[in-house]
Amino acid sequence: MYRFIRLLILSAFLLTNLSSCSTTKIRKESGMLSLTSSDIILINTLPVNGHKAISFYESAREKLTKAGVKEVIYLPEVEFQLLASGIKYEDLKRMPLKESTRIRISETLGVNYIIEAQLINAKEGSLYEIENANNKLPYDDPTTSEAELLFLISNLENPALDYKFSVSTTISGLSYNDDDGDSHSINLSYSEYSVVMRSFKDGIKEISRKVN
Repeated sequence: MYRFIRLLILSAFLLTNLSSCSTTKIRKESGMLSLTSSDIILINTLPVNGHKAISFYESAREKLTKAGVKEVIYLPEVEFQLLASGIKYEDLKRMPLKESTRIRISETLGVNYIIEAQLINAKEGSLYEIENANNKLPYDDPTTSEAELLFLISNLENPALDYKFSVSTTISGLSYNDDDGDSHSINLSYSEYSVVMRSFKDGIKEISRKVN
């Protein structure tokens, strides 16, 4: 009973301090990026599919428009229009896009940049784990979740400036030791969805900093 109460207290603490368990590393690979208040951005590729992608898009749109970008468009909203313009479906899914596809998208939609966010890898953690005090072997926290995303922001006016960077995010559980010396770890953001979303938000935050 005592351990259960301690676990509840730790859970309540986590709910208000989750950010302390998250670390993100951003590594620029190539290009440069400078956005303005007149720019229109098309989000072409997201790291998740189906209904989950909607929340990713809405998160990106809110962040980027708040930063000052004129408009953010999501591919499914304009896909029929682009296909009707002569672009092949498989060409829309290429990363990076072919030069002819970029030109046709720019002419059809009037967009300035295209964002593609690709999931490189992800590892789901666990909600709760306990390590026995008698365990003398090296211990890796199994509650830890990880994700790596690759972002490509295509400049439709100057492909030489295409901006590419990666985002690596780790969310670790918070731990405490009980009276027996056992270590308890809990991670309320252990799911793959949670860590990929966190990594995606950090990537969009990096892009939003480029708005002048």
